[in-house]
Amino acid sequence: MKQVTKRGYKTSEVAEQFGVNYKSMHYWIARYSKPKVSKKAEGSALSEIQQLKADLKRVTEERDILKEADTF
Repeated sequence: MKQVTKRGYKTSEVAEQFGVNYKSMHYWIARYSKPKVSKKAEGSALSEIQQLKADLKRVTEERDILKEADTF
């Protein structure tokens, strides 16, 4: 698939090289290649998750510090 999507080879050439049907190769490329927009969305979602985890860790530490201070 990368030969077609990244290197610019024709789908028919790659399908023939690997001994698979042209339609099968075309189907696989369409199904398993993600558009650039969704990759960007995944990246922003991943960064948001990382930010939320960092915030959760900070808030949990603050809560634990207040609990320990209450015992004194």
